[in-house]
Amino acid sequence: YHMALRLTRDRLLALALTALFRSVPYGIAYFIYASDYSFVMLLVAAFLYVALLYIETGLVGYFILATLIPAFAMHINYLMGILWAAWLAMLILAHARPIREPAPEPLEILDEEEMPHDEVTETTICPQPPTFPRLLFSAQLWGWLIVAVLIASPWYVRNWTLSGNPVYAFFPSLFPK
Repeated sequence: YHMALRLTRDRLLALALTALFRSVPYGIAYFIYASDYSFVMLLVAAFLYVALLYIETGLVGYFILATLIPAFAMHINYLMGILWAAWLAMLILAHARPIREPAPEPLEILDEEEMPHDEVTETTICPQPPTFPRLLFSAQLWGWLIVAVLIASPWYVRNWTLSGNPVYAFFPSLFPK
C-alpha cells in the first residue's frame, strides 16, 4: 500500500492496487501456506520499498537497509539471492543519473501577513548522491557489502563444508563432489 501510495500519490489508487494484489489467487495461496514464502514475500516487498526510498532520496540509512535485507533474506530461502540483482539495479538507478534538482519550496499555507516574520524556516535538503563510478570506489559501499556477505554466508559455508556444494541440491553439475 505504501509503495503504491508513494508512487501514485493517490490514496484511492493505492487502496485499489492493494486490493488487486490481495485478490490474486497466487498471492493468497502463498500467504496461507505454512511455509517460508510469506516471509519471502514480506522481505521482497520491504526491499522494494526501501530501494524506492533510496532511489528517491539517496539517504545512507536506506542504502544500509537495502543492503542488509537481501543478506538476511538469504537465510530464509536460497532463491533470495536474486535480490542482489535488484540491489545492483537500485544502485545504478540511484547513482547513474543526472544530478537531482533542488527540492521545491514548500507551499505557503498562511497568507503573507499571517506569517510570523521572526521565525527562521528550515528546509530539508536531500544530499546529492555520488556518481556511480565514485560510488564503486567508496569505502562505505564495500564495507556494508562485506558485512552483508558475512551475514548471508553461514548456510553457504556450511553446505560447502559438508557437501562440496554451497547451494546444496542445486547445480550438482557445477559442483561435483
